[in-house]
Amino acid sequence: MLAAVATGRLDIWTTIGAHLYFIGRLIYLPLYAMGVPVLRTVIWMAATAGLLMVIAGLFLG
Repeated sequence: MLAAVATGRLDIWTTIGAHLYFIGRLIYLPLYAMGVPVLRTVIWMAATAGLLMVIAGLFLG
């Protein structure tokens, strides 16, 4: 996000991606602590998708 802000490449996709990453990681932590394997993986993949959205917005925006 810092690179996207510094280069001025902010759009709706980078914003959604940043929120998806942050919320995904926030939900992942208690799931990891409780030992929930399948849902934890789904949340991890959602957070990774958010990160990829930010990266794509940085390079394609």
